[in-house]
Amino acid sequence: MNNAIVALGANLGDTEATITAAVEALEKADGIDAVKVSRFYTTSPVESSGPDYLNAVATVRTRLSPDELLLLCQRIENAYGRVRPAGVINAPRTLDLDVIDYEGIR
Repeated sequence: MNNAIVALGANLGDTEATITAAVEALEKADGIDAVKVSRFYTTSPVESSGPDYLNAVATVRTRLSPDELLLLCQRIENAYGRVRPAGVINAPRTLDLDVIDYEGIR
């Protein structure tokens, strides 16, 4: 069993509902055994425009490899309308899931 940390954020649409649904999707995914989520908090966009972000962090117990966990996070993002405009850095987004730690590999 492996431990990972996933950062969650959104600043478009119903951000609280989207992040809550993303956590539920993580919890239900094959290869995920436990998810614990921080409280939600708000931050201003950095080097970007758009509304404030709603953020949280989740610790995840998983049997997935780092690459498999990343692919799962990207599938969840896509399911909630994540768009990555070409040439745009830090674009506003419906959902952002980042694997920020996996067993100490950052």
